Amino acid sequence: MSIKKLNLVNETILAPLTDFNDHAFLLLCRKYNASLLFTQKYNVNALINKFQKFEDELKTYKNEHPIFIQLIGNDPQKISRAIELLESFDYDGYDLNLGCNSPNSIKNNIGGSLLRTPAKIGAIINKMVQSTNKFVSAKIRIGFDRYSINALEVAKTIEKSGADFLTIHGRTVEAGYSGKSNLDIIKYVKENIDIPIIGNGDIIDGPTAELMKKYTKCDLLMIGRAAIGYPRIFYEINYYFRNHKSLKCSKNLYKKILIEYYLLLKKVYPEKIQNLSFLKNKITQFIRPKLCRRFFKSAILEQNTILGIENLILNE
Repeated sequence: MSIKKLNLVNETILAPLTDFNDHAFLLLCRKYNASLLFTQKYNVNALINKFQKFEDELKTYKNEHPIFIQLIGNDPQKISRAIELLESFDYDGYDLNLGCNSPNSIKNNIGGSLLRTPAKIGAIINKMVQSTNKFVSAKIRIGFDRYSINALEVAKTIEKSGADFLTIHGRTVEAGYSGKSNLDIIKYVKENIDIPIIGNGDIIDGPTAELMKKYTKCDLLMIGRAAIGYPRIFYEINYYFRNHKSLKCSKNLYKKILIEYYLLLKKVYPEKIQNLSFLKNKITQFIRPKLCRRFFKSAILEQNTILGIENLILNE
């Protein structure tokens, strides 16, 4: 399976999850068969003004590839400058965030706010394509609100501007995660443009992945919130595609996944992991309470030492 010359082992892709896509999580998603990874979003102004602050974080690991970095901004020149700074890093491509609905993004006319000005999107994508020989993509929502559904117009603009593929989340920016993902609009866009489409929204298991794939005819599938704390989702979806059977995860199996995550944190963040607040945040952010013993999260937060947290994890 491939998008142009980007070879992928399957159809499942990890979404750019803000605050969750640390290197330990990315590596674990790759282990569990995510075929393409996206970093969390990076504001181009922050990258340009404080690049040294991000340098260690921006380094990639061999086993993370293929991996795209997602950028958010609205100035074509600044995005080009950010790409120039990032070219020495080993990313396989650059993705433009056109879906973020945070108040800050709306206020500064970045992310999902840009869906209101398709021409501006075209100028940004065009400049990105001119700035690199690597892949360029974008991630959009179907419109800014229910009164301005313009996914096809935006998609055609992105295609015309030279992007290699496009991800569509089937909700509006205003909707956030409320309601259901609109598969009809993803299907309609797929039928009317030529670049590959990645379907996103409400994919939580094998059956919902199959629904997205068969109904919209999208080329690939992006999994977001369902992957948080549960990288095995990629393995389970691919297993379902092969066998038409759903897998369940026992608490014992989840314990192994949690231990894997913790050991990867120790490996990729040997210094940061010594910070108690950092470790508590990472572990409590990762865990799925329903798959852990009762009060496990509270027990982690109550610990006063790194060793105490490690013992809890290893003996969960």
